[in-house]
Amino acid sequence: MPSVPAKAAAPVRFGRFELRSAERKLLVDGRPAKLGARAFDVLVALVERRERIVHKNDLLDIVWPNVVVEENNLQVHIWALRKLLGPDAVSTIPGYGYRFTAALDEPAAAPAAGSGAAPGVDPPDGAAPPTNLPDRLPSLIGRSDDMDALAPLLERHPLVSIVGAGGMGKTRLAQQLLHDRRKLHADGVFWVDLDGLSDPGLVAAAVAATVGVQAGGAGDALEGLVAAVRPLRLLVALDNAEHLIDEVARVARSLIDGAPWLRLLVTSQTPLGLVDTEQVYRLGPLAVPDVALPLGQAQHFGAVALFAERARAADRSFALSAKNVATVARICAQLDGMALAIELAASRVPLLGLDGLASALGERLRVLRTAKRDAPPRQQTLRAALDWSYSLLGPSEQAMFRRLGVFVGGFSLEMARHVADDGSTGFDAHDAWAAVDALGVLVDRSLVNADPRHVTAGPPRYRLLETPRAYALQQLAAAGELEACRRRHAIAVLEHFSHAEAQLRAGRIGVDETVAELEADLDNGREALAWAIEHDASSALALAVSLNLALRERRQEERSIWEATAMCATDSVPDEVHACWAQRCAHFWAGRKPALSTTWARTAVQLYRRLGQPIGLYLALAELVMSDPTRLGEEQVAALAEMRALDDAAWPAVVRCRGAMAEFRASSTDGDFDAAQAAAQRMLMLAERSGNSVVANGTLANLADLALARGQVDQAVAHGTVLEQRLRGTRHQMNLAFARVNLAGALLAQGALARARDMAQAGWPMAATFDVREYWADNLALLAALEDRPRDAARLRGYGDALYAAIGSTRQANEARAAEQARGLARDALGEHEVARLMAEGAGLRDEEIAALAFGLADPGLAD
Repeated sequence: MPSVPAKAAAPVRFGRFELRSAERKLLVDGRPAKLGARAFDVLVALVERRERIVHKNDLLDIVWPNVVVEENNLQVHIWALRKLLGPDAVSTIPGYGYRFTAALDEPAAAPAAGSGAAPGVDPPDGAAPPTNLPDRLPSLIGRSDDMDALAPLLERHPLVSIVGAGGMGKTRLAQQLLHDRRKLHADGVFWVDLDGLSDPGLVAAAVAATVGVQAGGAGDALEGLVAAVRPLRLLVALDNAEHLIDEVARVARSLIDGAPWLRLLVTSQTPLGLVDTEQVYRLGPLAVPDVALPLGQAQHFGAVALFAERARAADRSFALSAKNVATVARICAQLDGMALAIELAASRVPLLGLDGLASALGERLRVLRTAKRDAPPRQQTLRAALDWSYSLLGPSEQAMFRRLGVFVGGFSLEMARHVADDGSTGFDAHDAWAAVDALGVLVDRSLVNADPRHVTAGPPRYRLLETPRAYALQQLAAAGELEACRRRHAIAVLEHFSHAEAQLRAGRIGVDETVAELEADLDNGREALAWAIEHDASSALALAVSLNLALRERRQEERSIWEATAMCATDSVPDEVHACWAQRCAHFWAGRKPALSTTWARTAVQLYRRLGQPIGLYLALAELVMSDPTRLGEEQVAALAEMRALDDAAWPAVVRCRGAMAEFRASSTDGDFDAAQAAAQRMLMLAERSGNSVVANGTLANLADLALARGQVDQAVAHGTVLEQRLRGTRHQMNLAFARVNLAGALLAQGALARARDMAQAGWPMAATFDVREYWADNLALLAALEDRPRDAARLRGYGDALYAAIGSTRQANEARAAEQARGLARDALGEHEVARLMAEGAGLRDEEIAALAFGLADPGLAD
């Protein structure tokens, strides 16, 4: 009988195959395929759960319920499925499990519910047990949640493994767990340190010697150990098992099978792999606070508390305070909350001081060491701990690990494979599973973290913590592979970004979706760009285009990227790359530096004409129309006419939205508010269709601004209020900045001074970040004038004039109206000569002086 009854109600087809789970048949080109019963059950389970990754433990429970099997049985059946269905039908996700990835012709059945393992039973005895643990242990800091989670696991399950990277604090946590349970196991609680053991054959004997039982002769040590402990109620910890993992797994299996009252706690960098019995608890870093948190909150985070205690032990004068807590938090964050690294760092405080320590962490592998003679050698320096972990890897895994060091932040499996493939180590497309296997080992050994946020949303992602990454980069340099690996990294990042950009241009995915995909690799994009600027001008320009798409609301960083890549725009760069970059430059500088925007737009138009690419030419012409929002000259009028002639209703909405934006800008500049309103409505529709929430919200702001320009003040306030409330608390901070400046202007026109002041105080801090200072200057001047502060109004008007002059632009309709009203009110109160003097004074104001001037409650100058 099959172990799992088929549940699919209807046949499922994919490629040449048809799965009839109710009939337990798999057809290939209409004929029954030869497939074993267990492999068939695995296939059904994966197909039914195709929308998610299925953990290997879940598959074992589904296909072999209530049966103890080794994990390699599952791997054999996965291999059989790939041989029959093709290598891409079932994907291995290192650190997670398996996923059915062949495209179905029709949807699969709903996922089946998982099942859990039955808990073990361990009746405690209150007698005082023997133990080799010390009576007192150092305080355990920052691990209360882990203790709370592990305690019930030890009560219910015979084998629990604490798994984590070297230096994470596994040993200290396990010691505390055993110490707290000294009276719960009648025959003893024992600690077996495997650190100094190099011969696997001595593991059983070491356990026997520690527990105090006779294990028999050398030939049957394990059998004798099992027989000796069979009647005993014991809790035994096997510490530092990673270098003897196969033998420890064999011993653990025999002990669990043969000794029903025994409990085992194992610490290791990798699980034992006893999937039917072992409960794996992955130990993460200590909690690290936001560096901005005050002392009262920050000191309760585990990383900060540990640092403070160890620093005080090294220097009795050290005290955590409001002045130094931010530095301590920053140090802990740089060390990824790794317990050993934090302890080593704290021990250096007497020598380096806090600020010196923070500065020295760039050389953390040299700086972080201890003089404690009782610590194991591999815990006396951070490098020694990492050397130990690295030495346990095979050549393939070592190569993968050190090459992953070039990634900043996270990375996908596909990008890891491209970067690791140097043409000689077997990570190429001809053996795709070699990279999967190597990465899987690194995840199992806790040298690479699998990011749980990406299990169900998007492709799985992985990352190295900063300290292992620093070590990996050193190993990469020592192997002479650093430059070649950085080149492969830049190419892989460019391919990833360019693919997303092409999907967007084709209308296959929306703008918000594209940005979300690229944001995950922003740090990699920045790193790749820095390399490309020095080594590959073409790649630098291409990366700048995609990188700025992901940075669409980070104006200061966008500006620095355009300025940094400008030197790469040479004649040697391919026209297509150069044209796209020039078009995006024109878009960025429009409204900020109109002359520069116009120059780049002309370059893009010229290049796209030469290339004969109508969509590119359409976008470049749109940027030329919008390059100067304050005027519509003959060149812009001609560009608008040509853009209209090119427009094709079959083009993706994301392309045509730029044309609608150009129509809106042109109509607004020309004063044709009816046409501007129609263009804005069309732009809103296209933005929503292309999944661009930033432009959609920005268009709502434009509609509110337009209503104000047409004298529909109440409508402008209503639109602006809805939009500001919608954007508040979201990630769309740039749109919020524009919404607030427009709403403040509408409120001033309405005479609602108190609301306008509140809106200005909320919006002005965002002005510099999103380059909207000039718009705010006019509204702030009008606010001061309406509040009977004419001197402040005149100075703020002069400040605004200076801002517009600096960017080579002039005011738009609403801002011009506000500026003139502010000046008129100030002139009525002070006279023309005094207003001119104060405006000249205001032109020299610095940004940091504006808030006090704009939001003062009185005008002290009136008494002069």
